Amino acid sequence: MKIKEIICATMLMLIAVLSAPTYASSISFGNADVLYTNPNLNKKLTTGEYDFAGSHSRFGSSFKDRWKFTVAENSTASISVYDLETSFGKSNSGLPQTSFRQSRQFGRARIDTSKIFDTKNMTFSLFDSKGKLLGSAGENGTLSGLNLVAGKWYTLQVSGIVGGFFGSSYHGVLDINPTVTAVPLGDTAPLFGSALALLALRYRKRFSLGA
Repeated sequence: MKIKEIICATMLMLIAVLSAPTYASSISFGNADVLYTNPNLNKKLTTGEYDFAGSHSRFGSSFKDRWKFTVAENSTASISVYDLETSFGKSNSGLPQTSFRQSRQFGRARIDTSKIFDTKNMTFSLFDSKGKLLGSAGENGTLSGLNLVAGKWYTLQVSGIVGGFFGSSYHGVLDINPTVTAVPLGDTAPLFGSALALLALRYRKRFSLGA
């Protein structure tokens, strides 16, 4: 009786997972802020880290998730996206390992069940309000040195193909930092020149007294 209950529970769980809707979501790790799927909640982002995530369940399907946001002031930013992979199999120590590979044949489709969740050909890109590409990177990569202008809309896009047996999941971080404003040389040149003149005058008097 218990075996039948376990089998039924397992089948129900698999059905629930495989029939789960596709979604992109805002998630929070630690004390970090989040990006929301609703652009109106991503206006005037201040300095800090913003988490976002996506999950897709239909094996073999492609997806494109988008987040739109603005920043409160001119800023620099970096973006990182990580593919969350879970593997079947255990090593001698009892810990999961990715080297164990087992595949099943379903008609013409060959499914690698070594990966429960996996994303194939994942890329992420940032576009400005006119659709101009500002940078792009791949799985577990980072875009850095992005210059963002206050009040302008930016679109972060994550795309890929669901390659896991139960779907794919990823986690990303948008890190916003204040822009460091360089002091123009023209503003400092007079002050620097005056300091040199005073220093030269001081040493001249010292040498004159020594003589």
